[in-house]
Amino acid sequence: MVCYHCSSISANPPDQWAFLKLNNPLKGTYTIAHNDVSPYITTANAYLYYTNAAAPDSMPSLGLHAVPNTQCDKEPYMLGTAGCAFPELIPYFTMSLSDPGVAQSAAAVWYGQSHLADHWGANYTTLQGPPLSRVADQASRDANHAAACAGFQPVNPGDTCDEYPFESTYQGAAFVGRDRVYVASVPGPQNSLAGTRLGQFFLYQRVIQDSDFWVAISN
Repeated sequence: MVCYHCSSISANPPDQWAFLKLNNPLKGTYTIAHNDVSPYITTANAYLYYTNAAAPDSMPSLGLHAVPNTQCDKEPYMLGTAGCAFPELIPYFTMSLSDPGVAQSAAAVWYGQSHLADHWGANYTTLQGPPLSRVADQASRDANHAAACAGFQPVNPGDTCDEYPFESTYQGAAFVGRDRVYVASVPGPQNSLAGTRLGQFFLYQRVIQDSDFWVAISN
């Protein structure tokens, strides 16, 4: 079940959400009613911030109407959980080059972003490419992995084929071609942990089928 333009969004108390000013966090609750055959209601705590400090004295107030569209889902591949997100806000999957659990996998992603002509998933000041788009079905994911990793030879014992863009995207090798994908030999545990974290990111950020996301690599 997916609801891209839900029937209502309200806040409690309403007057608390009238305006959102610079660096003035407001806490309250929002309720989203889904216009589905069997609608359900989601109520959660919400914190809104407006933190652009370029010209704090002249920044206008931002009303709740600035985020009118809500995407809600209860897809089976999201572990049967239900949740909502604002589709206009593209989330970031983050990895660190200094994280020993995924350092080599993060390095492979960074190399792919910086050296592939498309710069998939990159949204940096000095490096910009299109966002990645999730593909959720297992057949497409398997096809991406097979197309990217055909003939792969590990550099070290225990290494596995780690491709970027990820197999769980429409930018995988089966969709865009092997020459537009980067493949690295990465220790199996790092590759596995990176994949686990990506799956958690999809779940917590409600990145469903066809949803876009960025990938940010830090030091």
